[in-house]
Amino acid sequence: MKRDEEYRTRLASGVVNAELKVYKALIAAGKITAEDAVQVSGYPKEMFNSK
Repeated sequence: MKRDEEYRTRLASGVVNAELKVYKALIAAGKITAEDAVQVSGYPKEMFNSK
């Protein structure tokens, strides 16, 4: 429950979007994999699939 509240607060403040941009940039640059990003961030893998 606390994690969900923290996520909503961070999402509202734009932190989640900023983090996703950083992770996606690292993935695109080949520095990390999507699996690495999932493990580090705790976000679902679907959030790192960009089309």
